[in-house]
Amino acid sequence: TARRRHRVDANAAVGLFRGSALSVRAFQISADGALPAFEQAWIGGASSLRGYRAGARVDDNAAGATVSWALPLGSPMNVARTGLRTVVDWAAVYPAKTSWQDASYDRGIGGGLFLNATAVTIGLDVGWSDDGNVRGHFRLGTSF
Repeated sequence: TARRRHRVDANAAVGLFRGSALSVRAFQISADGALPAFEQAWIGGASSLRGYRAGARVDDNAAGATVSWALPLGSPMNVARTGLRTVVDWAAVYPAKTSWQDASYDRGIGGGLFLNATAVTIGLDVGWSDDGNVRGHFRLGTSF
């Protein structure tokens, strides 16, 4: 039987003092029925839940939110900018036909360094899970 899947990913940011920014992200991945293992949603890692390995939790649906604060260091006139960032993530996976409000959420707290050079972003974060595990997360991306 074919299943319908939906993905919502929303981001917002506001500039603060000294060029810092507060950003919020929320996401939900949902399916209208049970999925085979290879199609299920997963959480963990730098994209959804720092302090947990990528794919730490897997099920039919996933939801989560991230709040982060970034503080650039140095002049905004530099081609490459470095900075510090702090992050709090909440995420959960849950079976089909279950509401996201009924899911059990994990939390990851972390901080790290970033480098923005024109269209390339590099980051290194350290995250702590609810159960006390510590993991490093490397990020590499582009933006235009």
